[in-house]
Amino acid sequence: MRPLPSTGISPARRGSEPANVPLHSVRRTLRASVHHELWAGLHLSGVEPLRRLQPLPGLEPLANLAQRFTPRVSLAPPDGLLLEIAGSLHLFGGVEGLRREITAELLRFQLRPVLAFAPTPLAAITAARAGQPLIVTQLAQLVGQLAPLPIGALRWPEETRARLARAGVRTIGAVLRLPRAGFARRFGVAQLAMLDALTGRSREVRATHRAPVRFRRRHELDCELSDHGRLLTALEPLFDGPQLSALFGEHLQALQLPEPIRAFELRADQLMPLRSPRRGLWQPGEQGGETGEESEGLIDRLRARLGSESVHGLALRAEHRPEFAWAITPPPAVAPQRLAGTCAQQEALPSRPLWLLPIPQPLAAPGGLPRRRGPLRLLGEPERVETGWWDGGEVARDYYRALDRYGVRLWVFRERTEPHQWFLHGVFG
Repeated sequence: MRPLPSTGISPARRGSEPANVPLHSVRRTLRASVHHELWAGLHLSGVEPLRRLQPLPGLEPLANLAQRFTPRVSLAPPDGLLLEIAGSLHLFGGVEGLRREITAELLRFQLRPVLAFAPTPLAAITAARAGQPLIVTQLAQLVGQLAPLPIGALRWPEETRARLARAGVRTIGAVLRLPRAGFARRFGVAQLAMLDALTGRSREVRATHRAPVRFRRRHELDCELSDHGRLLTALEPLFDGPQLSALFGEHLQALQLPEPIRAFELRADQLMPLRSPRRGLWQPGEQGGETGEESEGLIDRLRARLGSESVHGLALRAEHRPEFAWAITPPPAVAPQRLAGTCAQQEALPSRPLWLLPIPQPLAAPGGLPRRRGPLRLLGEPERVETGWWDGGEVARDYYRALDRYGVRLWVFRERTEPHQWFLHGVFG
């Protein structure tokens, strides 16, 4: 089986040709740019093999391993990798030598992938996904080798494959024999462009995987050290900036050394940019008036000293019931972030206290008016909260701001149902 002669370039590339350049010259240039490449497609069936490469998720650990063979490694999720290996063949004794090296490397992790080699990346991964370990080094031989493969290896939408099957088209060769214009009208330009990338009519540009940047530095001591202060002094040259040194010092003080130290090593599997929020915990003049520079890193120091579980942030939630209108979150990096679904018009909400009682406290109400250390004076109009009927936590309350005889501002509510009990629910600062 062979494809019909071409009558034009892919619609996706139309309009990109230089002026006054013959079409056949463009095709020769395009094919030449693909011809010098050779791609290895690597397919793993299922997700279980990938779990053996933990702790890194997905295909990334496999891509990191593959960079031993070539710097041009591309992910083909969810179950494949692509390696451009034309420039690496002389280092491994050709295609067969490279196949043996890749297979031996993956066998160390009990992985048995299907490997296929082709001049285009899509052809290589398609053959591998079809379970065919092809070795095609010449573009002129590519269509003939791909023709018997099932169209399912292209991973087209199920509807497209079903329509082609009803027309008796079940292999890549049969698809390539269809008229291009009619195929594009019936099945879309995207599928036609994919066929062009498969056969080398157009060049497919693949994103190259970049391994994460890591840091590792080791220092040998001239003598044994067990004093925490002297150890921290010796470690300081390894740290980039005083903040990291201060954080490590907090951890070091809580560490019981089992024996004196002769050498130490600093390693980081993931590097993160240094945050510089330039925001103070308090405004100047408040609570000692720390500036942003002085209070930077305070949250990190508190977590190092007290433990991560002891320091957290608070965020609002889109919930009218006060006891459910907030949530514990990780400490904010710069400024508190609202949870998804939070009311955007927070300023338009009635004033509510920051301090809520864990459980509303009943109040005496002789004559129908609440009392706490004497009669309370109600201020302003009530805020009615009547909700929760759908989750079994239904409430029907009228909230008031109140002032007691000592000038303390309180937040109280009266139940709208019998017996119309009064409760204290919060205290304003």
